[in-house]
Amino acid sequence: MDELVSIVIPAFNCEDRIEETIKSALDQSYSNVEVIVVDDCSSDNTINVCKKFGDRVNLVCFDSNKGGSAARNAGVLASKGKFISFLDSDDLFYRDKVEKQLNKMLVSGKDLSFCCAHDELGNKLGFLNESDFPFGLLSGKNDIVSSSAIMISRELFDVIKGFDESFPRKQDVEFFTRASLSESPIFVKHPLFKKINSGSPSYANVKSGINLLDDKFIFLKKEFSLGKRLRVKSFNYIRLFELSLRERNLKFIYYFLMSFLTCPLMSFYRLRRYINKLVLFFRPDQG
Repeated sequence: MDELVSIVIPAFNCEDRIEETIKSALDQSYSNVEVIVVDDCSSDNTINVCKKFGDRVNLVCFDSNKGGSAARNAGVLASKGKFISFLDSDDLFYRDKVEKQLNKMLVSGKDLSFCCAHDELGNKLGFLNESDFPFGLLSGKNDIVSSSAIMISRELFDVIKGFDESFPRKQDVEFFTRASLSESPIFVKHPLFKKINSGSPSYANVKSGINLLDDKFIFLKKEFSLGKRLRVKSFNYIRLFELSLRERNLKFIYYFLMSFLTCPLMSFYRLRRYINKLVLFFRPDQG
């Protein structure tokens, strides 16, 4: 393997964690990598932290905040690799991440892949439970964890024209759904990075992302069976339930009921993960 792999890191106000993230990208067992950091007009010390790495990092700086999708697209534009790997500024690549994922792609001849991850407690994240990949991704039966799991050939990235910059959230799902319509992805079952929880997205942004997904892929959903369409709806409802509950928004009652009515099994499966949050919601002494 001698193909150049470009690791693209979008960064915004992450001075406390970007150094460790960059180090994880530079310290790969596969040596033929370049690292591109795109600073999305940070107001903290992120740029100076990045400059400490000198010419080991190609630093691109925006003069206005444009969002993660625009930052990833700009990073790819500034890169030279035949393959692109994305790394969120709050995640950490394991040392063999690029080597193992690239090897799987070269052996299979695939232009698209994703991998599992660990959370901060060592739990395994990411799964492939549905052969109809776009449906699995939109319904939660397939989980790509985050953009840090994705490796894609430059050729395919150019064909699908990169990330859609109109998405405030769900941009990784939108991107990977579109990519999977052109190329069925290969799944690396081994955790190859650590997903760091840096906070929850807002209910409003996720709702906007879900609405945009619904509009963009309505042509795809028309091909789904009724059962599949209900599964997608239930997954979206339960995600909005989770976020509205976290923000102590009483809409969580509506979303849970709608999720239960469309797909009860989905509701019970996801609810098990949020019992503690329900307890906190009804305890006013908890922040």
